[in-house]
Amino acid sequence: IGGTETHHVWVDHCTFGHPTTMPANKDHPDGGVDVKDGASYVTVSWCVFRNSWKTGLVGHSDSNESTDTGRLKTTFYMNHYVNTNSRHPRVRFGEVHVLNNFYEGVLNYGIAAAFKANVVAEGNFFLNTVWPMYADRVSADFKAVYGNWVSQTGYKAATALLQFNNLYDDSAHHPGAAKGT
Repeated sequence: IGGTETHHVWVDHCTFGHPTTMPANKDHPDGGVDVKDGASYVTVSWCVFRNSWKTGLVGHSDSNESTDTGRLKTTFYMNHYVNTNSRHPRVRFGEVHVLNNFYEGVLNYGIAAAFKANVVAEGNFFLNTVWPMYADRVSADFKAVYGNWVSQTGYKAATALLQFNNLYDDSAHHPGAAKGT
């Protein structure tokens, strides 16, 4: 979903990904729902993302700041991510609300606030998710906060990740877990 003239888009009750297993190629297909190139006021709701390496990207390039800043206003609401790897979503520059989603068996990371992103993560449930969410930082600051875990988004600092009322079950790397576990 892209273009500065693209706005007020609703993606609702869709299924993305593969029916039974993860594809062998981690790079293809790339992205279930990506919001980019200055699109704005996008809602992705009541969708299922399954058996996918990369599910959703908001802001496709670090070099697209002039087009994306002040846009990419996106909401992810009541989606189910099952047996997926990353980008639930991964956000650059955007203002994104991730609300009441269910993450089940996420192999890498759930929500990533990356380069200059503003993300609010509220009321999500993470079951058996390796790393539910994180806000990227420059390398030294990232290590101070997250220990030996490696940034998946390039050590370019997010503006903010505000998270509250999220629940975690068998998800080791969450805000209440010990550093470096």
